[in-house]
Amino acid sequence: CETPNRYHVFGQTSQGSKYLFKCSEKSHFCMRCCCPSNIREFNMEMNHVINAGNQMASKKFANAYKPLKCPCFCCNRPEILVNVGDQSTYIGKIKHIFTCFDPEFEIFEASGNLKYFVHADCCQCGLMCANNMCGKFSTATFNIYSVGNNALVATITKMSAQSYSEMVTDADSYIVNFPQDATAHDKLLLIALGLLIDYQYFETDANDQGNRGGGYRRRGYGYGYY
Repeated sequence: CETPNRYHVFGQTSQGSKYLFKCSEKSHFCMRCCCPSNIREFNMEMNHVINAGNQMASKKFANAYKPLKCPCFCCNRPEILVNVGDQSTYIGKIKHIFTCFDPEFEIFEASGNLKYFVHADCCQCGLMCANNMCGKFSTATFNIYSVGNNALVATITKMSAQSYSEMVTDADSYIVNFPQDATAHDKLLLIALGLLIDYQYFETDANDQGNRGGGYRRRGYGYGYY
């Protein structure tokens, strides 16, 4: 039984790791069980985690929407659209563009201008062996470049398995290194990029659950300021 994904986001500070917010997938049961992860539709609710005395509370502040897309080479490519507030303020989108080998993505601002492009080497073990144990114990790095000067400004790295749950399930951890001049909206778009990368390359489809140690899914997702 394919369950909705959950992601826990932590920020790295000089005082250590801080729990910032969690992302919860909202999708239809049939969509999760019948559609592969790279084409299925979902809403990802992003909620701030707030310490209220001895209790933890959460408050919704953003939403990432991935529409149903059945890609055919360069047509109808997967994308994820990001809004802040009550889905009322559109801040940009990430599009998975067609390539023969190396994965590539484009990140657009709300105005439609291309802000970053993303490239990864397809020969990384973490990508080539993404659905087996060899891939579990390997990293995969996605390089983020600034449009204009083509400078490498940030990276997203899928980490090797850090815990027993990551070894026996399809849970994964990621680290996002933000550009030094990134705005709050840029950072939110890069986190959404991490979500899209996970669904496109590292999500196990429902029919494969028996090969990955069970169907109940918990995922970890981290990012840091560097």
